[in-house]
Amino acid sequence: DASVALFQAALLASIVAILMAVLQKIMSIEEAISEWVGGMKTIVITGVILLLAWSLGGVIGELGTADYLVGVLAGSIPIFILPTLIFVLGALISFATGTSYGTMSILMPLTIPLAWAVNPEMGFVIVCTSGVLTGAIFGDHCSPISDTTILSSMGTSCNHIEHVRTQIYYALFVAVIAIVFGYIPAGFGVQWYISIPVAIVVMYIGLRVLGEKVPFEEVA
Repeated sequence: DASVALFQAALLASIVAILMAVLQKIMSIEEAISEWVGGMKTIVITGVILLLAWSLGGVIGELGTADYLVGVLAGSIPIFILPTLIFVLGALISFATGTSYGTMSILMPLTIPLAWAVNPEMGFVIVCTSGVLTGAIFGDHCSPISDTTILSSMGTSCNHIEHVRTQIYYALFVAVIAIVFGYIPAGFGVQWYISIPVAIVVMYIGLRVLGEKVPFEEVA
């Protein structure tokens, strides 16, 4: 059971961290436990979002949403555009909620049967599944309410909005290349060993054309 394994791993890591802090006399046992409790408080909202996402996923399953979408879209949606649509939808949901795992739990039960109904080939299903994963990660990376984004700005003492504003251009650049030279060609059946090298070359050219050298000042 993955949830049990994750809980046990987190608990064991917490115990090890507390013991290391106490044995190295960095903190007292009371201070270490207090810091641990404080850290737990910071991830409560993430747990709530995940719980709601899992609940929504359960409701979707009980309502038969996947079967409904398959019946509605299987004969009407162009095959080549489905991986891109899944990627964009995953990105939007993840950006709005700030959680990639929650997005995956919502979209994965819908994507796999829909992709199989549209094109019953395992390679196509894998591409659509990757659209869920990468779209969710992209949206989570760019979201200002994502825990990873918040921790990144906090850990580097960077203004949070500035961090979001500056990193989103890099992410969008890669996302556009992934769509144009990855998911759309994959929808047409282009193999990965063709599309990935082309995408790498385009990315390199784009960086050379659009990129600017950052001035660097040595600190004496």
